[in-house]
Amino acid sequence: WWVKEREYEDPTCEVDWNQIERSDNSWTMHGVRNGVKGGYLFAGQKYLDWQKEGSDLAFNGVKNNEPGLTLRDMALEGGASPLLMGLNKVVNFVLPEIDQNEVLAQFGFTAAAWPNASSFWVASAPPDFWGVSKWQGTPEENSRMLRSAMRFFGASEVRFAELNEKTKKLIFTHHVHNTPIVFEDVDRAYEVAGQKFVLPDKPLYIISVAIQMSKEMYRQGNAGIRFAANNMRYRLNNVVQVATQSFLKGIGYQGIGYPSESLFHGMMPSQADAILTGFAEMARNNNYCISPEFGTVVGYYSILTDLPLAPDKPIDAGYFRFCHTCRKCAEACPSQAISFDSEPSWEIPPSSVDPAKETKYSTPGKKVFHTDSPACYSRWIGLHGCARCMGTCVF
Repeated sequence: WWVKEREYEDPTCEVDWNQIERSDNSWTMHGVRNGVKGGYLFAGQKYLDWQKEGSDLAFNGVKNNEPGLTLRDMALEGGASPLLMGLNKVVNFVLPEIDQNEVLAQFGFTAAAWPNASSFWVASAPPDFWGVSKWQGTPEENSRMLRSAMRFFGASEVRFAELNEKTKKLIFTHHVHNTPIVFEDVDRAYEVAGQKFVLPDKPLYIISVAIQMSKEMYRQGNAGIRFAANNMRYRLNNVVQVATQSFLKGIGYQGIGYPSESLFHGMMPSQADAILTGFAEMARNNNYCISPEFGTVVGYYSILTDLPLAPDKPIDAGYFRFCHTCRKCAEACPSQAISFDSEPSWEIPPSSVDPAKETKYSTPGKKVFHTDSPACYSRWIGLHGCARCMGTCVF
């Protein structure tokens, strides 16, 4: 009530529109006509002296662990850089090395004129750039730190798990485009384009990421509005993944995410780790799960890291038990792909689409209400992205 509107073109600071003219943005203080390249206001050496002053401040701050300039602080700064998305073009399995000259060219500079630009403008520089050791913390400290950083980067919530001998079984043998995923005795993950994705055979941890979507938009049926809500999560996760990978690099660790060959598919089924980390419980439709915070309408993603993290635990909020008697999603399914059974089963039933075909599309080892995935997919395609079950769910 205390904010009053004024006439258009008449803000509280006076404006003389007779004096206002279009201006040349290249003359601004961040433009190419000033500074190192232009030298109109500042001689090149003076500009470099100021740059060195700022560089020395950052380097000394990191080395002396000064509040606001610690290794973690600089990693957060680098992870938040808007240039990360522009230079990476798309998401990557591991964060690629960034060409400093390509970055500087956007500002009209050269590496010789701006020797420390990589630390301030592009992405998190690794610890050895600063002349310090990588960050060392307890798993509990690391978890608090990473959760805070990732929520700052845009994640709705984050939880963690250990990739042990049991949960390693969740890692796919092949990526969605049939590229093998293998473990090797190496320190860092790497990719051979079109041939293999390599994970280091050493202690790794799962970062389970939640990106909330719009429940109301999911209740709009088979429409572009519903699909827009689904698409939005991938765009948001792209930012979160790249920023997280940069942050982890800045403190001396690695983040292994969704590769550029498909930003929709990672190294493991993300809903599996969402359930194991306590984000959610299994639903009647075993293609999604139910979260106390977000219900069914949430996108989950997985990042692997070698930063030690404190595992979160699965939850029992009564959702899966509730699903035993509630069949609203099954009743709403246009292809009747969701089971009406009263009890879950270990057995995977054949698909109504082709009962003779082996159920290679579904993984054994879990007692659930098995959804007929081919039948589900037929209506997902045929109805422009059906998700009636998720919108219908009472949670």
